[in-house]
This record gives sequence, C-alpha cells and structure tokens, in this order.
Amino acid sequence: MNNRNGNPRPRTKASAPVKTEQVIGVGSRFSLRDLRTGELDVYTLVLPADADITIHQISSFAPLGRAVVGHKAGSVVEFDAPAGKVKVRIESVQEAQVADPSGHIP
Repeated sequence: MNNRNGNPRPRTKASAPVKTEQVIGVGSRFSLRDLRTGELDVYTLVLPADADITIHQISSFAPLGRAVVGHKAGSVVEFDAPAGKVKVRIESVQEAQVADPSGHIP
C-alpha cells in the first residue's frame, strides 16, 4: 500500500492486545483489607445517588471512594473515617458492570 504521496507505507507488525490491570472506577467491585485489623470487605463504587453502606455500595464522593478511585489491586491507600485515619490494601478489583437499557446488570 502507498501513502498519500505515492510512497510505500512502512510495514508494521501486528501486536497482541495489551491486557491492562483493572483500576477502580464507578461500577467496580473491589475488596479491601484493613491493615490494622486484617478484616476483608468487598464494596462496589457507585454514584452518590446509589450509595448504600448497608449493602456495601460506596459513593465515589465519600472519603473511601475518593481514596480508591484510579487504584488497582495491590495498592495501599489511606482515608479519613469518623474514627480516624484508616489504611487499607486493595486486594482485588473486578471490572465495572454495565447495565442494559432496562437497568439490569447481567
């Protein structure tokens, strides 16, 4: 194939898709280990209107949400909780689930 100037285009080698690690964003499900107590909890990061701590749905605007967004498994983050600073390690991150037009998440 030639480019617009009629010169041959350089050949490029097709590369395999790059697998990236999941980072936490709205819709992500992730597990955290409290580094002080060792306790493990699983959360989903949601928009503020959908936040409900009783079912572990954390607002992206909450201190914990702001601390974890953009991080991946293995990261250690710290946030301010009512009882003081908490340091946690992100143990796992699952890809955000996208709802179909009816609002159902498969």
